[in-house]
Amino acid sequence: AKKSIDNLPLNMRDHLCCGNSAVVEYYLSSGDESSAGKVLSALYRRKTAEDNYRFMTYAYHNEPIASLFFGMSGVGYEMLRYAFPDKIISVL
Repeated sequence: AKKSIDNLPLNMRDHLCCGNSAVVEYYLSSGDESSAGKVLSALYRRKTAEDNYRFMTYAYHNEPIASLFFGMSGVGYEMLRYAFPDKIISVL
């Protein structure tokens, strides 16, 4: 699993179940803070450059769905998990 995750490119989705946030959660849960930090850094740079809040790219009942893990809020959550893993629990 680690070898597969290590080779994943940055995803357009930052969702916790199947995007970049899930990769960060994997690294944090496995104790690999260095790799988690690298992914978070790349996410932060991309979100700062885009300067927007992203909605899910698929719709439920044909309406866009806002998600905690898309946009800067998701990056912020993962940064808090990275900085304080003993205080900020994983929602998984």
